[in-house]
Amino acid sequence: MKKMKLAVVFAALVSVFGFSSCLNDSDSGPQANVLLVTVSNPMGMPQFYPDCMPGVVLTPTAVDLTPYGISSSARRAIITYTIPEGQNITNETKKINITLVAGACVEVKPLEISNVIDSFDTKGYTSKIKDFINVMPNYPSYPVYPKIYADYGYLNFGFTYNADKIGQFGLVPNRISNDTLYLDLRAKIEGSSREGLNWLTYNLTSCNEYYEVNPIKDDSIRITVLAKSSLSSSDKNETIAVTTSYKKPY
Repeated sequence: MKKMKLAVVFAALVSVFGFSSCLNDSDSGPQANVLLVTVSNPMGMPQFYPDCMPGVVLTPTAVDLTPYGISSSARRAIITYTIPEGQNITNETKKINITLVAGACVEVKPLEISNVIDSFDTKGYTSKIKDFINVMPNYPSYPVYPKIYADYGYLNFGFTYNADKIGQFGLVPNRISNDTLYLDLRAKIEGSSREGLNWLTYNLTSCNEYYEVNPIKDDSIRITVLAKSSLSSSDKNETIAVTTSYKKPY
């Protein structure tokens, strides 16, 4: 059986996004950067809140984001941008003006967590989730995010899988235990001879159970994603898990 190398799958992912691993081939001109962000549009003035960068706000020079592939209703996006000259930026800087790079941004539509477990029918498909990996939206370039994290109401995680054909990935509630919300990652896939990877972003507020879990020891809840994994050549599936903490906005 032939296996598709991860690098090949990553390259395909990059080609779909229209990104390049070398966004600035020459020494001249501003350096381009790539980030996964939450999009806000208060009073028609767009702002970006980068993942894993608490308190940082990026303000694009463009008011209309549609020429850059980001709709007015966008909630998540991968942006490529440069920083105009004349800004005194330090490690303490929280507000930065940016210029988007045309043709190198993409809107990311958050998925909904199913509140009806039976609605995600896996009959006829075999789940072969291999492992959880870091979220890498612009492989092989930076940034590299944690395997699982939550920011601004969105849950994000990366994973590898074995499949000849991908039908659908879904996330459904499993249970609540103390301060932890458990979610099941399920897959509709056929076969298992090819190796691939994916990363997903889910809207936490789409899950009823999210509202029922509350902090106990500190000011954060825990979110654990479970998956049936096939880490060896045997047919025996094992449950793997990855956990993050998240401070609910109140």
